[in-house]
Amino acid sequence: MRATCWCGRCLSNEFSQMSSATDTDGNRRRFQRIGLDREVRVEAMDQETQCRLVDISLRGLLLDACESWQPVLGQLVDLSVVLDEQGSMRIQVKGEVRHLDAGQIGVHVLEMDLDSVAQLRRLVEVNLDDDSRLDLELQAMLVERDPTD
Repeated sequence: MRATCWCGRCLSNEFSQMSSATDTDGNRRRFQRIGLDREVRVEAMDQETQCRLVDISLRGLLLDACESWQPVLGQLVDLSVVLDEQGSMRIQVKGEVRHLDAGQIGVHVLEMDLDSVAQLRRLVEVNLDDDSRLDLELQAMLVERDPTD
């Protein structure tokens, strides 16, 4: 793996284009997804394994299913995505398995530390064509928060 620069220009070139606001099944998405092929460390029920990230948004991650982990709907997980070769830039989230479809696992983000929020915000920012869209997504993310969390 080659070293990765974290500037907006390089990130835009390295990461695949985001899906449109309407996915291939015709579903409207509130949060734009960014295609990102990275290893994901998964911790669930005192077990740790590695899966592959398919895409990421401000509120969720889509993983390729891995043989070493058989998730169930509603299962709580800790995920860690390393963004750079040195391992210093990572996104860490606590999430819940929300869907299991066609060899993929959808995880809804429940909690994220401030450093991870900053890393993900930057990733989304450099991949959005419309700067106002980022503000709308951040506001929507805050509104979705359950006050009992």
